Amino acid sequence: GIELSGVSGKGSACLVKAPTNLREALSETGLILVVLPAFAHAYVAEQIAPLLKKDDRIVLSPGSTGGALEFREILSKHGAPKGVKVGETNTLIYACRISGPGHVKILGVKEFLGVAALPATDTQALLEPLKEIYPQTQAVENVLSTGLNNMNPIFHVFPTLTNLGWLEATKGNFRFYHDGITPSVAKLVEAVDRERMMLCQSLGISTLSGMEWQKKFYGAKGSVLPEILQSNRAYEEIQAPSSKETRLITEDVPMGLVPMAEIAEIVGVPTPFMDSAILLASEI
Repeated sequence: GIELSGVSGKGSACLVKAPTNLREALSETGLILVVLPAFAHAYVAEQIAPLLKKDDRIVLSPGSTGGALEFREILSKHGAPKGVKVGETNTLIYACRISGPGHVKILGVKEFLGVAALPATDTQALLEPLKEIYPQTQAVENVLSTGLNNMNPIFHVFPTLTNLGWLEATKGNFRFYHDGITPSVAKLVEAVDRERMMLCQSLGISTLSGMEWQKKFYGAKGSVLPEILQSNRAYEEIQAPSSKETRLITEDVPMGLVPMAEIAEIVGVPTPFMDSAILLASEI
């Protein structure tokens, strides 16, 4: 089982099965949740493609930016049945951290979870089983909406880059959101967020600012970004990563900022701050 603590309660969650064999894991038709960093998506898609059944439904939680597009293409190349439905959420339902072997602490639960399928006509088929687990799940327009409303690169990349000296000197011994996102760092976060919102606007995708997102998803309060982040109870205990080899860079740059900047280039939206973050992260 898994020992749980935090805002969702405390106790042991028993598992019916924990197979290490994919064929056994996928032996029954149903909902398949892929809850992994985005750099694992391609590998998982390739491995499960020949094992899927036509009525299987796959949800990447979250899809990062472009996850469902990549996953669908790889499934097609590796012989997955045509009836398989693929979609993604725009964020992970939990703010959580592993606190020891088999022990997870839930620091916060999102108040909204957007989901879309590729194609969007399949969204309802994914939404129904998800709602049984997460009632706060709601359909959004399409996977451009989930992908471009991926807030991880917005809140993760510049705060990590601008705090690298502190991070490397202390092995991450400071609170990422509370100590690391000062008013000056928040300006860079908001600059990247403005570019993301301009991109959404150019494509007709509804979106929220980073500050509005914090209020909607977590119930945070405040008038400026550092104040809002510090009011978010789910972020109170989250420490900085212990090295630059963190998914806040290795996932959120190549599977977050890069596809956003590439799409922006196609539609003619300038992204100097995204480009700067990508350049700095690549050199480091």
